[in-house]
Amino acid sequence: AKKRGLVVFLSPIGNQDGGGQGRLNDVDAKHCVVYYSNLHHKESFVHEIGHVLGLSHSFKQEKDYSASKLEEHNFFIKQVDDRINAMLEYGFSKKEIADFWNVHKKNYKRIRGDLNVHYRNPYKFEQSKTDNFMDYYNNRVSFWKFQWKAIQDDIIKFYIAK
Repeated sequence: AKKRGLVVFLSPIGNQDGGGQGRLNDVDAKHCVVYYSNLHHKESFVHEIGHVLGLSHSFKQEKDYSASKLEEHNFFIKQVDDRINAMLEYGFSKKEIADFWNVHKKNYKRIRGDLNVHYRNPYKFEQSKTDNFMDYYNNRVSFWKFQWKAIQDDIIKFYIAK
């Protein structure tokens, strides 16, 4: 908590996959990279920092949640939560609870991150058809109201000293 902030790495190395990279689903991520090809493109900085602050692309992608995958992931989170609550209620030892948690915590954290991003980024459009910073191949000049809310929530939660 004492080391709050965000780090932007400027890379002299190019990357074929894009102009930068920001960790989206990891709530502990506090860094992004802007590659050589985009060092003079301020919109790339905004886009990558947007990822670190919890924003996904504003366009539809194959990796977006299907209804069945969303249901499956919500069910998994509920199962783990319910099991831990039951273990606490029925007086399981700390070791038994820790053992159960150690089996599930990696998937739990990943899925919670994915769900967090999904619910905070509810609208998707056709790629290159908006002026949104989280789009590609467009004139990027804006964030939407729900994106500002997600950014503000993350800044308060993770970056402002308490």
